[in-house]
Amino acid sequence: MTTAAVHQYLAAWTAFDEAKARILSFVRIVDGVGKELASHPERFHFTNLKTEMPIGTPVSDFDAEKWPTAIEIQSAISAWHQTYEALLESWRQIPQQERGSLKEPPYSLGL
Repeated sequence: MTTAAVHQYLAAWTAFDEAKARILSFVRIVDGVGKELASHPERFHFTNLKTEMPIGTPVSDFDAEKWPTAIEIQSAISAWHQTYEALLESWRQIPQQERGSLKEPPYSLGL
C-alpha cells in the first residue's frame, strides 16, 4: 500500500472533519438564537453586552462573545471547501486497488 498517500488521505479526513465541525458549531449557535428570536423575542438577551432587560423579565441568555462574525463564518466555509478539495485530491493519489479498506470521501459538501 502507498503508505504516504494513505497517511495524507487520513490527515485530509481529519482536517475536513474539523472544518465541518466548526461549521456545525456555527449552525447550532445561529439556529439557537434564531429559534429563540422567532418564538420568544421579548425575552431574548445577549450576555456580555452593556444592555439590560427590565427587572423581572424572564430572559434566555446567549453569550455574545460566542456569536460568530460574518468573517468567521465565511472563513470557516472557505476552509471547509478547501479541506474538501484536499480530501478529494488525496483520494485520487491512492491507487484504485489500494482503496479497499478506506472510507470514500463524500460525493459533495453537505451537513
